Amino acid sequence: MIDTCAACGSREFRTGDVDHRLEVAGAVAEGTVEASVCVRCGEEYVAADELRRFELMAAKTLLQEWPKGEIFAFARRAIGMKAAELADLLGVAAETVSRWERGHQEPPRTAFIALLMMVLDALGGGDVTRTALDRMASTPSAPPRVRVPDAA
Repeated sequence: MIDTCAACGSREFRTGDVDHRLEVAGAVAEGTVEASVCVRCGEEYVAADELRRFELMAAKTLLQEWPKGEIFAFARRAIGMKAAELADLLGVAAETVSRWERGHQEPPRTAFIALLMMVLDALGGGDVTRTALDRMASTPSAPPRVRVPDAA
């Protein structure tokens, strides 16, 4: 992860959990993240993937606890999605997503649920929700013939 402390030049680190805090739209998400801590000066270094996981967990919790436009924007950014891309998946104009995120219009609950499911997918390393939304956005012109897997 890190081999030399930028603050003091030491090369001795210990691994441990450190407190981390994130503020979004007045809401506060607090928890711990794993970090390398300089033994000499106490400087903390957190890996990018650890911070991303913390942001995804915060997005998950905040979407459930305080569904507001700014939280919607934070969660979208946490999964690394552009507003226009999310708009396409949800079947709305990019301007609509912008209005939701700026608080000019309340996002529908279904949009929050779709975004929450994509956050959960990101936490689990999958993309089930995005794949389903992609497929729904490109409905075939003729009825499909599908093979249903055995139930056993």
